[in-house]
Amino acid sequence: MGIDVFSSLYFTTFDVYWNDLCFDLRKQIDLLEKNISRLKKEKEKTLKKQVQLQSKISILEKNMKLLKEQLAESVEQYASLKEKSSQNLEWETKRYSTLSKEYNELNDQYQSLLKNTEELENKYFLQKLCLENTQLKKQLEILENQKEKDAFLLKKQEFVKQIILKLLIQRKVSLSDIRYHLTRCGFFQSEAEIYQEILSLQSNYSISRNITKNGIFFSIQEPMIETDKKILIDFGSKKEFNFFLFSDLHYFDTSSYLLPKLIDQINEYCLKEQISYAFHLGDFYSFFRKCFTFSDVEKYKKLEETLVRDFPLSPSLIYGFLGGNHDKLLFPIGIDTMKNLEGLCSQFLSLGYSDCFLSFLNQKDMIAFHHPDRRISLESSENPWDYLNRYYRESPYNRARVVYDFFGHLHQFFGDSKFTLVPSLTKDRFQNGAVHGKLIFNSKGRISEIIIIPLELCKEFIPKQEIVYSKVRKR
Repeated sequence: MGIDVFSSLYFTTFDVYWNDLCFDLRKQIDLLEKNISRLKKEKEKTLKKQVQLQSKISILEKNMKLLKEQLAESVEQYASLKEKSSQNLEWETKRYSTLSKEYNELNDQYQSLLKNTEELENKYFLQKLCLENTQLKKQLEILENQKEKDAFLLKKQEFVKQIILKLLIQRKVSLSDIRYHLTRCGFFQSEAEIYQEILSLQSNYSISRNITKNGIFFSIQEPMIETDKKILIDFGSKKEFNFFLFSDLHYFDTSSYLLPKLIDQINEYCLKEQISYAFHLGDFYSFFRKCFTFSDVEKYKKLEETLVRDFPLSPSLIYGFLGGNHDKLLFPIGIDTMKNLEGLCSQFLSLGYSDCFLSFLNQKDMIAFHHPDRRISLESSENPWDYLNRYYRESPYNRARVVYDFFGHLHQFFGDSKFTLVPSLTKDRFQNGAVHGKLIFNSKGRISEIIIIPLELCKEFIPKQEIVYSKVRKR
Protein backbone atom coordinates (compact mmCIF):
# COMPACT_ATOMS: atom_id res chain seq x y z
CA MET A 1 0.00 0.00 0.00
CA GLY A 2 1.54 3.35 -1.06
CA ILE A 3 2.13 6.16 1.39
CA ASP A 4 0.50 9.39 0.37
CA VAL A 5 2.12 12.43 1.98
CA PHE A 6 -0.30 15.21 2.79
CA SER A 7 1.19 17.85 5.06
CA SER A 8 0.95 21.26 3.49
CA LEU A 9 -2.84 21.58 3.67
CA TYR A 10 -3.50 21.39 7.40
CA PHE A 11 -1.69 21.76 10.71
CA THR A 12 -0.36 18.36 11.78
CA THR A 13 1.55 17.00 14.77
CA PHE A 14 4.45 16.71 12.41
CA ASP A 15 4.42 20.52 11.94
CA VAL A 16 4.37 21.00 15.73
CA TYR A 17 7.19 18.60 16.15
CA TRP A 18 9.35 20.25 13.56
CA ASN A 19 8.75 23.63 15.19
CA ASP A 20 9.96 22.12 18.50
CA LEU A 21 12.91 20.56 16.73
CA CYS A 22 13.91 23.91 15.24
CA PHE A 23 13.62 25.47 18.72
CA ASP A 24 15.91 22.77 20.20
CA LEU A 25 18.35 23.26 17.37
CA ARG A 26 18.53 26.98 18.08
CA LYS A 27 19.27 26.18 21.73
CA GLN A 28 22.12 23.91 20.62
CA ILE A 29 23.42 26.69 18.36
CA ASP A 30 23.33 29.14 21.32
CA LEU A 31 25.31 26.62 23.43
CA LEU A 32 27.87 26.23 20.65
CA GLU A 33 28.23 30.02 20.41
CA LYS A 34 28.81 30.20 24.20
CA ASN A 35 31.56 27.55 23.90
CA ILE A 36 33.16 29.50 21.08
CA SER A 37 33.02 32.68 23.22
CA ARG A 38 34.69 30.81 26.11
CA LEU A 39 37.41 29.51 23.79
CA LYS A 40 37.99 33.05 22.49
CA LYS A 41 38.53 34.22 26.09
CA GLU A 42 41.00 31.37 26.65
CA LYS A 43 42.79 32.41 23.49
CA GLU A 44 42.98 36.00 24.75
CA LYS A 45 44.51 34.73 28.02
CA THR A 46 47.02 32.66 26.03
CA LEU A 47 47.88 35.68 23.92
CA LYS A 48 48.44 37.71 27.10
CA LYS A 49 50.81 35.01 28.36
CA GLN A 50 52.58 35.07 25.02
CA VAL A 51 52.98 38.86 25.29
CA GLN A 52 54.42 38.41 28.79
CA LEU A 53 56.81 35.73 27.49
CA GLN A 54 57.85 37.98 24.65
CA SER A 55 58.45 40.75 27.16
CA LYS A 56 60.72 38.41 29.16
CA ILE A 57 62.44 37.35 25.96
CA SER A 58 63.03 41.03 25.13
CA ILE A 59 64.58 41.53 28.57
CA LEU A 60 66.72 38.43 28.07
CA GLU A 61 67.82 39.71 24.69
CA LYS A 62 68.85 42.99 26.31
CA ASN A 63 70.70 41.07 29.03
CA MET A 64 72.44 38.96 26.38
CA LYS A 65 73.43 42.10 24.55
CA LEU A 66 74.74 43.50 27.79
CA LEU A 67 76.56 40.25 28.50
CA LYS A 68 78.15 40.34 25.05
CA GLU A 69 79.36 43.83 25.78
CA GLN A 70 80.62 42.66 29.15
CA LEU A 71 82.27 39.68 27.47
CA ALA A 72 83.98 42.01 25.06
CA GLU A 73 85.03 44.13 27.97
CA SER A 74 86.22 41.03 29.82
CA VAL A 75 88.31 39.99 26.84
CA GLU A 76 90.04 43.35 26.90
CA GLN A 77 90.47 43.17 30.60
CA TYR A 78 91.73 39.62 30.25
CA ALA A 79 94.42 40.79 27.87
CA SER A 80 95.49 43.53 30.23
CA LEU A 81 95.29 41.37 33.31
CA LYS A 82 97.27 38.60 31.64
CA GLU A 83 100.20 40.84 31.79
CA LYS A 84 99.58 41.87 35.37
CA SER A 85 99.02 38.62 37.11
CA SER A 86 98.28 34.98 36.38
CA GLN A 87 95.88 34.94 39.32
CA ASN A 88 93.75 37.68 37.80
CA LEU A 89 93.86 35.86 34.46
CA GLU A 90 92.51 32.71 36.03
CA TRP A 91 89.74 34.66 37.71
CA GLU A 92 88.73 36.35 34.48
CA THR A 93 88.73 33.01 32.68
CA LYS A 94 86.34 31.58 35.21
CA ARG A 95 84.15 34.67 34.95
CA TYR A 96 84.09 34.42 31.15
CA SER A 97 83.15 30.76 31.37
CA THR A 98 80.35 31.52 33.80
CA LEU A 99 78.99 34.29 31.62
CA SER A 100 79.15 32.08 28.53
CA LYS A 101 77.24 29.36 30.35
CA GLU A 102 74.56 31.86 31.47
CA TYR A 103 74.25 33.09 27.92
CA ASN A 104 73.75 29.56 26.58
CA GLU A 105 71.14 28.83 29.26
CA LEU A 106 69.24 32.01 28.48
CA ASN A 107 69.37 31.21 24.75
CA ASP A 108 68.02 27.70 25.41
CA GLN A 109 65.27 29.18 27.56
CA TYR A 110 64.40 31.64 24.80
CA GLN A 111 64.12 28.87 22.19
CA SER A 112 62.05 26.77 24.56
CA LEU A 113 59.64 29.64 25.16
CA LEU A 114 59.20 30.12 21.39
CA LYS A 115 58.45 26.42 20.96
CA ASN A 116 56.01 26.36 23.88
CA THR A 117 54.18 29.38 22.48
CA GLU A 118 53.77 27.71 19.06
CA GLU A 119 52.63 24.42 20.61
CA LEU A 120 50.13 26.23 22.82
CA GLU A 121 48.62 28.04 19.86
CA ASN A 122 48.39 24.82 17.81
CA LYS A 123 46.85 22.99 20.76
CA TYR A 124 44.18 25.70 21.11
CA PHE A 125 43.09 25.40 17.47
CA LEU A 126 43.13 21.60 17.59
CA GLN A 127 40.96 21.60 20.69
CA LYS A 128 38.55 24.02 19.06
CA LEU A 129 38.28 21.89 15.89
CA CYS A 130 37.84 18.67 17.87
CA LEU A 131 35.15 20.27 20.00
CA GLU A 132 33.22 21.59 16.98
CA ASN A 133 33.55 18.28 15.17
CA THR A 134 32.28 16.35 18.19
CA GLN A 135 29.33 18.68 18.64
CA LEU A 136 28.38 18.51 14.97
CA LYS A 137 28.57 14.72 15.00
CA LYS A 138 26.32 14.57 18.04
CA GLN A 139 23.87 17.02 16.47
CA LEU A 140 23.80 15.03 13.22
CA GLU A 141 23.23 11.80 15.10
CA ILE A 142 20.36 13.37 17.04
CA LEU A 143 18.75 14.70 13.85
CA GLU A 144 19.07 11.37 12.05
CA ASN A 145 17.52 9.51 14.97
CA GLN A 146 14.73 12.08 15.17
CA LYS A 147 14.15 11.88 11.43
CA GLU A 148 13.64 8.12 11.67
CA LYS A 149 11.20 8.60 14.53
CA ASP A 150 9.32 11.33 12.63
CA ALA A 151 9.12 9.21 9.48
CA PHE A 152 7.71 6.30 11.47
CA LEU A 153 5.15 8.53 13.20
CA LEU A 154 4.20 10.18 9.90
CA LYS A 155 3.69 6.80 8.23
CA LYS A 156 1.54 5.67 11.11
CA GLN A 157 -0.52 8.88 11.01
CA GLU A 158 -1.00 8.67 7.23
CA PHE A 159 -2.09 5.01 7.43
CA VAL A 160 -4.60 5.86 10.16
CA LYS A 161 -6.03 8.76 8.12
CA GLN A 162 -6.27 6.62 5.00
CA ILE A 163 -8.24 3.92 6.83
CA ILE A 164 -10.56 6.48 8.45
CA LEU A 165 -11.11 8.24 5.11
CA LYS A 166 -11.98 5.02 3.27
CA LEU A 167 -14.49 4.09 5.98
CA LEU A 168 -16.09 7.55 5.82
CA ILE A 169 -16.44 7.29 2.04
CA GLN A 170 -17.91 3.78 2.07
CA ARG A 171 -20.68 4.32 4.64
CA LYS A 172 -21.76 6.02 7.84
CA VAL A 173 -19.53 4.84 10.69
CA SER A 174 -19.28 5.45 14.40
CA LEU A 175 -16.10 6.06 16.36
CA SER A 176 -16.28 2.51 17.76
CA ASP A 177 -16.56 1.07 14.22
CA ILE A 178 -13.48 3.03 13.14
CA ARG A 179 -11.59 1.95 16.24
CA TYR A 180 -12.45 -1.70 15.52
CA HIS A 181 -11.12 -1.49 11.95
CA LEU A 182 -7.97 0.33 13.07
CA THR A 183 -7.31 -2.33 15.70
CA ARG A 184 -7.62 -5.05 13.05
CA CYS A 185 -4.99 -3.17 11.02
CA GLY A 186 -2.63 -2.96 14.01
CA PHE A 187 -3.30 0.65 15.05
CA PHE A 188 -4.49 1.19 18.58
CA GLN A 189 -6.23 4.55 18.81
CA SER A 190 -8.69 5.80 21.39
CA GLU A 191 -12.03 7.19 20.25
CA ALA A 192 -10.89 10.66 21.35
CA GLU A 193 -7.81 10.37 19.12
CA ILE A 194 -9.95 9.12 16.23
CA TYR A 195 -12.28 12.08 16.65
CA GLN A 196 -9.31 14.48 16.46
CA GLU A 197 -8.21 12.79 13.22
CA ILE A 198 -11.72 13.29 11.79
CA LEU A 199 -11.59 16.98 12.74
CA SER A 200 -8.22 17.32 10.96
CA LEU A 201 -9.75 15.78 7.82
CA GLN A 202 -12.53 18.37 7.72
CA SER A 203 -10.16 20.99 6.30
CA ASN A 204 -10.16 19.07 3.00
CA TYR A 205 -13.27 16.89 3.10
CA SER A 206 -16.95 17.59 3.70
CA ILE A 207 -17.65 15.31 6.67
CA SER A 208 -21.19 15.13 8.06
CA ARG A 209 -22.09 14.20 11.64
CA ASN A 210 -25.41 12.40 12.11
CA ILE A 211 -26.89 11.93 15.58
CA THR A 212 -29.32 9.00 15.74
CA LYS A 213 -30.89 6.89 18.45
CA ASN A 214 -28.16 4.33 17.82
CA GLY A 215 -25.37 6.83 18.34
CA ILE A 216 -23.28 9.37 16.42
CA PHE A 217 -22.19 8.47 12.89
CA PHE A 218 -19.76 10.19 10.53
CA SER A 219 -19.56 10.08 6.72
CA ILE A 220 -18.35 12.00 3.68
CA GLN A 221 -21.15 14.22 2.42
CA GLU A 222 -21.34 14.49 -1.37
CA PRO A 223 -22.34 17.92 -2.71
CA MET A 224 -25.46 18.29 -4.80
CA ILE A 225 -24.65 18.13 -8.51
CA GLU A 226 -26.07 21.26 -10.09
CA THR A 227 -27.32 20.43 -13.58
CA ASP A 228 -29.59 22.22 -16.06
CA LYS A 229 -28.28 25.54 -14.75
CA LYS A 230 -29.65 28.64 -16.41
CA ILE A 231 -27.29 31.58 -16.92
CA LEU A 232 -28.68 35.02 -17.78
CA ILE A 233 -26.49 37.20 -20.02
CA ASP A 234 -27.02 40.95 -20.39
CA PHE A 235 -25.19 42.30 -23.43
CA GLY A 236 -27.08 45.59 -23.62
CA SER A 237 -29.03 46.80 -26.62
CA LYS A 238 -26.78 45.07 -29.15
CA LYS A 239 -28.32 42.71 -31.67
CA GLU A 240 -25.27 40.46 -31.92
CA PHE A 241 -23.76 38.31 -29.17
CA ASN A 242 -20.17 37.05 -29.66
CA PHE A 243 -18.76 34.23 -27.54
CA PHE A 244 -15.75 31.92 -27.51
CA LEU A 245 -16.08 28.14 -26.94
CA PHE A 246 -13.33 25.70 -26.01
CA SER A 247 -13.49 22.30 -24.38
CA ASP A 248 -11.76 19.29 -22.79
CA LEU A 249 -8.61 21.01 -21.63
CA HIS A 250 -7.91 18.09 -19.24
CA TYR A 251 -5.70 20.17 -16.97
CA PHE A 252 -3.77 17.79 -14.69
CA ASP A 253 -0.15 18.86 -14.25
CA THR A 254 0.98 21.81 -12.10
CA SER A 255 4.29 21.91 -13.97
CA SER A 256 2.60 22.31 -17.36
CA TYR A 257 3.79 25.43 -19.16
CA LEU A 258 1.00 25.17 -21.77
CA LEU A 259 -1.94 26.52 -19.75
CA PRO A 260 -0.79 30.18 -19.49
CA LYS A 261 0.16 30.21 -23.18
CA LEU A 262 -3.20 28.72 -24.23
CA ILE A 263 -5.20 31.18 -22.13
CA ASP A 264 -3.06 34.03 -23.45
CA GLN A 265 -4.00 33.01 -27.01
CA ILE A 266 -7.68 32.92 -26.04
CA ASN A 267 -7.39 36.37 -24.43
CA GLU A 268 -5.66 37.82 -27.51
CA TYR A 269 -8.28 36.44 -29.90
CA CYS A 270 -11.19 37.61 -27.73
CA LEU A 271 -9.67 41.08 -27.39
CA LYS A 272 -9.19 41.34 -31.14
CA GLU A 273 -12.78 40.17 -31.86
CA GLN A 274 -14.32 42.14 -28.94
CA ILE A 275 -15.59 38.98 -27.23
CA SER A 276 -16.60 39.24 -23.57
CA TYR A 277 -17.39 35.58 -22.72
CA ALA A 278 -15.25 32.43 -23.09
CA PHE A 279 -17.02 29.17 -22.17
CA HIS A 280 -15.28 25.86 -21.46
CA LEU A 281 -17.59 22.90 -22.17
CA GLY A 282 -16.43 20.32 -19.66
CA ASP A 283 -13.45 18.29 -18.43
CA PHE A 284 -11.37 21.24 -17.36
CA TYR A 285 -9.57 18.88 -14.96
CA SER A 286 -8.35 15.41 -15.78
CA PHE A 287 -9.11 13.04 -12.91
CA PHE A 288 -9.34 9.48 -14.23
CA ARG A 289 -10.87 7.72 -11.25
CA LYS A 290 -12.83 8.40 -8.11
CA CYS A 291 -10.26 10.02 -5.85
CA PHE A 292 -10.03 9.52 -2.11
CA THR A 293 -6.29 9.39 -1.35
CA PHE A 294 -4.33 12.24 0.19
CA SER A 295 -2.07 12.49 -2.84
CA ASP A 296 -5.09 13.02 -5.12
CA VAL A 297 -6.49 15.78 -2.94
CA GLU A 298 -3.04 17.35 -2.57
CA LYS A 299 -2.66 17.27 -6.36
CA TYR A 300 -6.06 18.96 -6.78
CA LYS A 301 -5.18 21.68 -4.24
CA LYS A 302 -1.89 22.35 -6.04
CA LEU A 303 -3.78 22.64 -9.34
CA GLU A 304 -6.01 25.29 -7.76
CA GLU A 305 -2.98 27.13 -6.34
CA THR A 306 -1.33 27.07 -9.78
CA LEU A 307 -4.50 28.42 -11.40
CA VAL A 308 -4.67 31.34 -8.98
CA ARG A 309 -0.99 32.09 -9.60
CA ASP A 310 -0.58 31.45 -13.34
CA PHE A 311 -3.99 31.90 -15.02
CA PRO A 312 -3.52 35.03 -17.20
CA LEU A 313 -6.80 36.89 -16.72
CA SER A 314 -8.07 39.40 -19.25
CA PRO A 315 -9.87 42.34 -17.58
CA SER A 316 -12.54 42.39 -20.32
CA LEU A 317 -13.31 38.64 -20.36
CA ILE A 318 -15.54 36.40 -18.22
CA TYR A 319 -14.60 32.71 -18.17
CA GLY A 320 -17.45 30.20 -17.81
CA PHE A 321 -16.83 26.54 -16.90
CA LEU A 322 -19.23 23.63 -17.44
CA GLY A 323 -18.40 20.51 -15.40
CA GLY A 324 -17.74 17.29 -17.32
CA ASN A 325 -17.46 13.64 -16.36
CA HIS A 326 -13.84 13.99 -15.26
CA ASP A 327 -14.65 17.07 -13.17
CA LYS A 328 -17.26 15.06 -11.22
CA LEU A 329 -14.85 12.44 -9.92
CA LEU A 330 -14.09 14.32 -6.70
CA PHE A 331 -17.76 14.33 -5.65
CA PRO A 332 -17.40 11.15 -3.49
CA ILE A 333 -15.06 13.07 -1.18
CA GLY A 334 -17.32 16.12 -1.07
CA ILE A 335 -15.45 18.40 -3.50
CA ASP A 336 -17.42 20.42 -6.05
CA THR A 337 -14.68 21.39 -8.52
CA MET A 338 -16.82 23.87 -10.49
CA LYS A 339 -18.08 25.64 -7.36
CA ASN A 340 -14.51 25.82 -6.05
CA LEU A 341 -13.33 27.11 -9.43
CA GLU A 342 -15.89 29.93 -9.26
CA GLY A 343 -14.58 30.81 -5.79
CA LEU A 344 -11.01 31.24 -7.04
CA CYS A 345 -11.67 34.39 -9.07
CA SER A 346 -14.47 36.92 -9.58
CA GLN A 347 -14.17 36.45 -13.37
CA PHE A 348 -14.74 32.68 -13.14
CA LEU A 349 -18.35 31.56 -13.64
CA SER A 350 -19.64 28.05 -12.82
CA LEU A 351 -22.07 26.68 -15.41
CA GLY A 352 -22.91 23.63 -13.28
CA TYR A 353 -22.48 20.13 -14.66
CA SER A 354 -23.45 18.20 -17.82
CA ASP A 355 -26.02 20.66 -19.25
CA CYS A 356 -26.36 24.43 -19.08
CA PHE A 357 -28.61 27.02 -20.73
CA LEU A 358 -27.77 30.59 -21.77
CA SER A 359 -30.64 33.03 -21.85
CA PHE A 360 -30.41 36.71 -22.70
CA LEU A 361 -32.00 39.74 -21.08
CA ASN A 362 -35.03 40.98 -23.09
CA GLN A 363 -34.55 38.13 -25.60
CA LYS A 364 -36.79 35.07 -26.00
CA ASP A 365 -34.46 32.32 -27.25
CA MET A 366 -31.76 30.32 -25.49
CA ILE A 367 -28.76 28.22 -26.49
CA ALA A 368 -27.51 25.17 -24.57
CA PHE A 369 -24.18 23.62 -23.65
CA HIS A 370 -23.79 19.87 -23.07
CA HIS A 371 -21.12 17.49 -21.84
CA PRO A 372 -22.50 13.91 -21.90
CA ASP A 373 -21.03 11.54 -19.33
CA ARG A 374 -20.78 8.82 -21.98
CA ARG A 375 -18.93 9.10 -25.28
CA ILE A 376 -21.22 9.27 -28.35
CA SER A 377 -20.19 9.21 -31.97
CA LEU A 378 -21.42 10.63 -35.25
CA GLU A 379 -20.95 7.23 -36.87
CA SER A 380 -22.89 5.23 -34.26
CA SER A 381 -26.61 4.71 -34.18
CA GLU A 382 -26.72 6.95 -31.10
CA ASN A 383 -25.46 10.30 -32.37
CA PRO A 384 -25.64 13.71 -30.67
CA TRP A 385 -29.05 14.46 -32.14
CA ASP A 386 -30.46 11.28 -30.58
CA TYR A 387 -28.95 12.41 -27.27
CA LEU A 388 -30.68 15.80 -27.60
CA ASN A 389 -34.05 14.23 -28.39
CA ARG A 390 -33.81 11.96 -25.37
CA TYR A 391 -32.52 14.75 -23.13
CA TYR A 392 -35.20 17.31 -23.98
CA ARG A 393 -37.98 14.80 -23.30
CA GLU A 394 -36.86 14.91 -19.64
CA SER A 395 -35.43 18.44 -19.55
CA PRO A 396 -37.04 21.18 -17.43
CA TYR A 397 -36.68 23.53 -20.42
CA ASN A 398 -38.87 23.61 -23.49
CA ARG A 399 -36.99 22.61 -26.63
CA ALA A 400 -38.85 25.32 -28.58
CA ARG A 401 -36.89 27.99 -26.67
CA VAL A 402 -33.51 26.29 -27.17
CA VAL A 403 -32.58 27.08 -30.74
CA TYR A 404 -29.08 25.59 -30.82
CA ASP A 405 -26.86 23.20 -28.84
CA PHE A 406 -23.09 22.93 -28.37
CA PHE A 407 -21.33 19.74 -27.26
CA GLY A 408 -18.09 19.12 -25.46
CA HIS A 409 -16.55 15.70 -24.60
CA LEU A 410 -16.31 14.33 -28.17
CA HIS A 411 -12.84 15.81 -28.91
CA GLN A 412 -13.65 16.80 -32.50
CA PHE A 413 -15.31 19.58 -34.49
CA PHE A 414 -18.54 19.05 -36.38
CA GLY A 415 -21.05 21.67 -37.49
CA ASP A 416 -24.73 20.93 -38.08
CA SER A 417 -27.88 23.00 -38.42
CA LYS A 418 -29.05 21.75 -35.01
CA PHE A 419 -25.84 21.38 -33.01
CA THR A 420 -22.06 21.87 -33.11
CA LEU A 421 -19.37 19.69 -31.59
CA VAL A 422 -16.71 21.89 -30.00
CA PRO A 423 -13.18 20.49 -30.47
CA SER A 424 -10.77 19.81 -27.66
CA LEU A 425 -8.36 22.69 -27.21
CA THR A 426 -5.23 20.49 -27.06
CA LYS A 427 -6.37 16.85 -27.36
CA ASP A 428 -8.55 16.87 -30.46
CA ARG A 429 -8.56 13.78 -32.67
CA PHE A 430 -8.04 15.79 -35.84
CA GLN A 431 -7.17 19.43 -35.23
CA ASN A 432 -6.80 21.19 -31.88
CA GLY A 433 -8.89 24.29 -31.71
CA ALA A 434 -11.99 26.14 -30.55
CA VAL A 435 -15.16 27.79 -31.89
CA HIS A 436 -16.12 31.44 -32.28
CA GLY A 437 -19.92 31.75 -32.13
CA LYS A 438 -22.17 34.64 -33.07
CA LEU A 439 -25.90 34.99 -32.36
CA ILE A 440 -27.88 37.49 -34.47
CA PHE A 441 -31.14 38.66 -32.88
CA ASN A 442 -34.03 40.18 -34.81
CA SER A 443 -36.31 42.95 -33.63
CA LYS A 444 -38.66 40.45 -31.93
CA GLY A 445 -35.90 39.11 -29.67
CA ARG A 446 -35.53 35.89 -31.63
CA ILE A 447 -32.28 34.41 -32.88
CA SER A 448 -32.42 34.79 -36.65
CA GLU A 449 -28.93 33.58 -37.48
CA ILE A 450 -26.19 31.54 -35.84
CA ILE A 451 -22.67 31.93 -37.21
CA ILE A 452 -20.13 29.23 -36.38
CA ILE A 453 -16.44 30.01 -37.02
CA PRO A 454 -14.18 26.99 -36.40
CA LEU A 455 -10.73 28.00 -35.08
CA GLU A 456 -7.59 25.94 -35.60
CA LEU A 457 -4.99 26.23 -32.85
CA CYS A 458 -1.48 26.81 -34.19
CA LYS A 459 0.75 29.57 -32.86
CA GLU A 460 -2.51 31.50 -32.69
CA PHE A 461 -6.18 30.81 -33.43
CA ILE A 462 -6.76 30.70 -37.19
CA PRO A 463 -10.41 31.27 -38.27
CA LYS A 464 -11.74 28.94 -40.99
CA GLN A 465 -14.71 29.50 -43.30
CA GLU A 466 -17.85 30.73 -41.50
CA ILE A 467 -20.85 28.42 -41.28
CA VAL A 468 -24.14 30.36 -41.21
CA TYR A 469 -27.41 28.79 -40.06
CA SER A 470 -30.50 30.87 -40.70
CA LYS A 471 -34.00 30.33 -39.36
CA VAL A 472 -32.74 27.72 -36.99
CA ARG A 473 -36.21 26.78 -35.73
CA LYS A 474 -39.66 27.27 -37.23
CA ARG A 475 -41.88 29.67 -35.39
